Amino acid sequence: MSSRRSVTFWSAMREREAAVLMVIGAYDPEMSGGGVQCQELMRALTPSRAFLVLSVTTNASLPRRSTVDGIPVYRIVIDLKRVRSKLVAGLRLAWRFLRTCRRVRVVHLNGWSDKNVVLTLLAILFRKPILLTLHTAGYDEPPAVQARGRLAFWCYRRADALVGVSSHFEASYKAAGLPPQRFCVIPNGVDLDRFHPVDSPQRAALRRQLGLSMEAFLILFVGFFSYDKGPRTLFDAWRRLQRPGLPATNLVFVGTTRSSYFEIDRGLAQAIRDEAAAFGVQDRMVFVESSGAMERYYQAVDSFVLPSIREGLPMALLEAMASGLACVASRLPGSTDLLINDGIEGFLVEPGDVAQLSEAIERLIAHPAQRQAWGRQARERVAQDFSLQRMAQRYHAMYDRLRDAQCAREQRS
Repeated sequence: MSSRRSVTFWSAMREREAAVLMVIGAYDPEMSGGGVQCQELMRALTPSRAFLVLSVTTNASLPRRSTVDGIPVYRIVIDLKRVRSKLVAGLRLAWRFLRTCRRVRVVHLNGWSDKNVVLTLLAILFRKPILLTLHTAGYDEPPAVQARGRLAFWCYRRADALVGVSSHFEASYKAAGLPPQRFCVIPNGVDLDRFHPVDSPQRAALRRQLGLSMEAFLILFVGFFSYDKGPRTLFDAWRRLQRPGLPATNLVFVGTTRSSYFEIDRGLAQAIRDEAAAFGVQDRMVFVESSGAMERYYQAVDSFVLPSIREGLPMALLEAMASGLACVASRLPGSTDLLINDGIEGFLVEPGDVAQLSEAIERLIAHPAQRQAWGRQARERVAQDFSLQRMAQRYHAMYDRLRDAQCAREQRS
């Protein structure tokens, strides 16, 4: 091996060992849209870049340290109702950061929460560049962070770069008068090889494997059981379809119903079950708490509905569209309207409008040939602008820019 090749080899090895610290609120097996996106991003980049995951959890039964997809995952357990637990969690976050600090090249914060204050201060102290990705509408915009206090907003503004997953965040960021040169939009991306359409025989086989109805029109919901995600709105709209003359339709709910995660309403799923039983339609609903093979559910059903009242750039909708499903979604400016052109890839309805949602679903049921055409258009839309590879390339370049800028600052000092 020549001297030049040796230098290149060892430089590559050192770069491979220098890790991005990925900080996320919920991580496998606890998953959120942001968590799914981080996991997919790391899967795409691990051949050339190392990662460490630091997560906070309310589930004390999860291991404090594990390996997921070959990536070390450290979890800090916290009881959000106890002040002492929050203080201890802050100390443990700091301790874990200090233990891994020498390996960390970039600190990548996902979403905004109180843990970001501790980690931002430590990153500044140890001269680690900070990337902050804004995932969740209603929580990650400047006004929401500003409401948490001066220190939180100061830390928010100290990020070296901010990424919004949709133009919704860009508009809010600019309206706050923050430096525009630090902000860019990188939309969420989908693994098009994993999430893809299947033919009718494959769909039938999946329904048998998953224990789903072979005859009914299947409507899929994916997400937390929270008020904002709108499962109750979907249930009320679906109930309107339970009348003579319409084909049989079943609801498939995939999402956490019982977690202590702050967004989840633990009584919501039970209330839906109780009301379904009262109307005698409980056997037309399926509840799946979680799945490690979500692509099978998208491929097994006939349509997907996103009835949320707020979203960043919904991963579930992207995955459904990539799977070739005609979708109905709430019209959320700067979010769902970036994905669906009404009447082309599916339908957009006003958030919370049960009648409009029911009518849109009925149109999908009544026009099977057109539904398939909308599904093809949906797949093409995602493949064109929202592929995982496209997103991963942009983050890869951003990590390099942050690293190079930090190196330049260190050389000048």
